[in-house]
Amino acid sequence: MEHVTVKCVSTISVLFIVFAFTETAVNSASCGCAFRYDALMTFFNQTGGNTWKDATNWGSTTKCPNSWYGINCTNGDVTKVLLSSNKLKGTLWEGFSLFGNLTTLSLDSNKLTGSLPFSWSAMTALQTLDLSGNSVDGSLPDEWSTLESLTDVTLSRNALTGNLPALWGNMTNMYSIDIRSNSIDGSLPPEWSDMLSLSTLYLSDNSIDGSLPVGWSMMASLETLDVSSNSINGTLPPEWSNMSSLNSLDVSGNSINGSLPALWSQLDSISTIDLSMNHLTGPLPSSWSRLATISSINLDHNLIEGSLPPSWNATTTLKTLSINNNLIDGVLPPSWFGMKRLVELQLSGNLLTGSVPSAWSAMPKLARLYLNDNQLAGTLSPLWGSMKNLVRVHLRNNLLSGSLPSNWTLMPLLVRLRLDGNRFTGEVPRSWCAAPFKILNLSSTCLTGNDCATINTSLTWDFCKTHIFVGNMSQSQRCSQDDNRWPTYCDATPTLTCCTPPTHSHTITDFGSDTSSQSTTATFPSLSSSDMVTTTRTSTFSKNLSSTITRTRRTDFLSVTRSVTKLRASTTINLTASKLTPTRTTSLTLSIELPLPVSYAAAAAAITAATSLS
Repeated sequence: MEHVTVKCVSTISVLFIVFAFTETAVNSASCGCAFRYDALMTFFNQTGGNTWKDATNWGSTTKCPNSWYGINCTNGDVTKVLLSSNKLKGTLWEGFSLFGNLTTLSLDSNKLTGSLPFSWSAMTALQTLDLSGNSVDGSLPDEWSTLESLTDVTLSRNALTGNLPALWGNMTNMYSIDIRSNSIDGSLPPEWSDMLSLSTLYLSDNSIDGSLPVGWSMMASLETLDVSSNSINGTLPPEWSNMSSLNSLDVSGNSINGSLPALWSQLDSISTIDLSMNHLTGPLPSSWSRLATISSINLDHNLIEGSLPPSWNATTTLKTLSINNNLIDGVLPPSWFGMKRLVELQLSGNLLTGSVPSAWSAMPKLARLYLNDNQLAGTLSPLWGSMKNLVRVHLRNNLLSGSLPSNWTLMPLLVRLRLDGNRFTGEVPRSWCAAPFKILNLSSTCLTGNDCATINTSLTWDFCKTHIFVGNMSQSQRCSQDDNRWPTYCDATPTLTCCTPPTHSHTITDFGSDTSSQSTTATFPSLSSSDMVTTTRTSTFSKNLSSTITRTRRTDFLSVTRSVTKLRASTTINLTASKLTPTRTTSLTLSIELPLPVSYAAAAAAITAATSLS
């Protein structure tokens, strides 16, 4: 039991405060009582005031002091308590219910614990409450539904549990609610549609389940809705098209199924839609081209199918479009060059075919393009060399072919270019050797040659699984044996010296002959008319390998076998490598499984393995 001296204009009396402070607060308000010195000092002591980050002037006067750190007064009454990030600790203090004229209570980013006091429902003047970033637990009090003046509630980053109170729908003046990053469960209350003044609602990163309430379409003032990272299921309500003020919608990271509502094209104010990481199916609605204010759409990691709507070229306000990892097929619409404000386009991990439209070179703002892991074919358009804002281009793992356009180096901002895993042929243009790229990946392509005498030393090169020379040294020599296999889809057979190791030289002391020669022959059975490859590699070395090195080389053989087997082999090739010396002949037979069809890629890998024995 606590004692607080209350000084009134006409009388002096002593009131006893118990845990239910409501009656005291009413009486003190009715008699025009001023500053609660004793009450605030109790709060100070219970929250470790002596260790606060800032406790300037606390306890220095009995008058209502604006000089006390974090305390604001109006006409002798405490109206604001602003103690954010001030190292408060202990349980939430129920005594704030004494302050009938308190409008703002900000205790966020401290170390407060305990549950939310239901007695705070007596703070009838309270407008703003921020307790975020503490360790508050328990449920949301139904009693707070009587706080008619409350407009902003921030309770994020705590340990709150239980359901969202349906009675909070009575808080008709509520403007913003933020309960992100708690452990709230249960469903979204349909009754909250009565909060007609609500503009911002953050409920992400909880355990909320159930469906999206159709009735929330009545929330005409709602501008921002974030229910991401929950367990919400069901479908997207077409009726939400009536949310005329909705600007930002995030339902990502749930279990939403069904299709994208065509009626959402009527969302007159929508700017950002994030529906990624759900189970959405069906096509992309062509009607969404009428979203006149849309800036960003994220549909990543769903099951959306069908083709890309050519009509979306009319979305002239769109800046970011991301539909990665879906089931989109068909071609890239050339008409999308009409997206004049598009800055970032991500369509990776789909089933797209056809070519990369040369018409897209007319996208003046495009800076980041991700089309990797599709089935795109055709050649790279030289017209793209005129794109002045491209920074990143990812086209890896497609079926692109032809030569590399020399004028792509004219793109002044392009620093990251990934073309690996395609079927480009010919040499790397000399202009690319001194290009402004920071990262260039041409690995797993059919490119060959090019004596780049001058290399951009700040550039990260990746030419593994190619036959590209940098200066006088094959870039493939920098790659691991697993990364040095000529891709099976490359039809052309480059000069063998591009892919075989250099002459080996060893020194030994256990044999009498100063020199000897080794001949290694590898014959690959023909699986098609162009797959027969027979070659002989002769190396000269000083004396013989030691037994330790021989075992190491055999480990290399086994490593090659494992890496090839990962390709789901269906054909077995037996490779025998023989090492001849004046006193002995050492043979190693290696059985390698190779995928169909076997082409020069398979041969080059096996030859490299065989000659490594030397």
